[in-house]
Amino acid sequence: MIKRASSSDISTLVGISQRSFESPWSVASFEAEFMKDYSHTYLFVRDRMPVAYLIVWVIKDEGEIVMLAVDKGWRKNGIGSFLLKKVMDSYPDVKSWNIEVDQKNTIAIHVYEKFSFKKTRTIANYYGAGKDAIQMTKKVK
Repeated sequence: MIKRASSSDISTLVGISQRSFESPWSVASFEAEFMKDYSHTYLFVRDRMPVAYLIVWVIKDEGEIVMLAVDKGWRKNGIGSFLLKKVMDSYPDVKSWNIEVDQKNTIAIHVYEKFSFKKTRTIANYYGAGKDAIQMTKKVK
């Protein structure tokens, strides 16, 4: 099940982030997302347990995948792909989607390529010194 997250889910989001990323988001980072009217956070819940989240920004007809995280014990089950597809499909007016991905995260890059995202450029030091990102874009219409 996918549900729209609220500020009452912040501790859950922080927990998934801590188990998913080398540099997880803080409580304040998640709080800031809930203050933005263009930011939308979704939780994937399996057996009443939140196991993944997706944050998107939607401004007019453009979307940005801000963060997709699947808890470590739940990876390689198609949850990230399912969540991504359902959320993107829920914004039919979006004409293009963008994301920045760590260039070393070949699994994530492969997932986005599966959804017809194309590499558009490399952003030097996006994640810190020597940690470049690949910007990817998907044109919808």
